[in-house]
Amino acid sequence: MKHLDSLELSRYTIIEDINLTEPKEVERSFKERIFSLPWKPWRATKYIQVPKQEAYTYYDVSTGGRLVVMHPSLVDKLRKELKEQEQR
Repeated sequence: MKHLDSLELSRYTIIEDINLTEPKEVERSFKERIFSLPWKPWRATKYIQVPKQEAYTYYDVSTGGRLVVMHPSLVDKLRKELKEQEQR
């Protein structure tokens, strides 16, 4: 993986989009199956939304720069890695 420094990253505009999620099927606990409303103990799984771990890049014709669209949790990881890289 290529590491980006702050100068190279300055050419990009980062857009955070909370809607970049994907469904994931997880098992429901026994307690949840028995005590949840509406009562449906036969459903053993449920779907939850988890952040996508990918970024989408677009070329912006009006500004001549690049747009990077990603989930806010992924932006936080990117910022942490950049801070760690600057401290080295």
